[in-house]
Amino acid sequence: LMLGSVAEKVLRKATCPVVTVPPQAQFNVEAPFRKLVCAVDFSEWSLAGLDEACGIAEESRGSVTAVHVIEWPWNEQESPDLEGVPPEQAGALLEYRRYQETMARSRLDRVVADIGRDRSKVATKVLHGKPYVEILCAAEREHADLVVVGVHGRSSLDVFFFGSTTHQVVRRAPCPVLTLRH
Repeated sequence: LMLGSVAEKVLRKATCPVVTVPPQAQFNVEAPFRKLVCAVDFSEWSLAGLDEACGIAEESRGSVTAVHVIEWPWNEQESPDLEGVPPEQAGALLEYRRYQETMARSRLDRVVADIGRDRSKVATKVLHGKPYVEILCAAEREHADLVVVGVHGRSSLDVFFFGSTTHQVVRRAPCPVLTLRH
């Protein structure tokens, strides 16, 4: 259920960036991180993570894939099944989805242009689903060497949920994960 108690405490309390290497991760100490995936939810912490990811990619002459995930309040796919939904509501739902995706893409492109500033190659992806699942899938698809996640400090009340997205990514990642507090 949980990470090892020492790793859990380090992730919660460290004031510096922390790299965790899950047991299943393929990791070569000598190789630079050249393919990075960075989770971006537009919080100041995720933007600091993107800045760090771009810096690492710049040093290693690598690339970053900035991933933003749209999680709908209801469990549905990227292309929803609208069978049985009255046409007017179906049209409104599709328009709302297009608006949300367009806004997310536009915002992600602006953030990447501002933070990336030609320091490294940065691709953007707007995905739909559970954030941790989509971040992990992106890491797999991109054959990532490193996943970067900016995290918000948590109170002791939030320990169990330690940023559930971050917690799940750290536990399940196919590669090392860099978590940063900002």
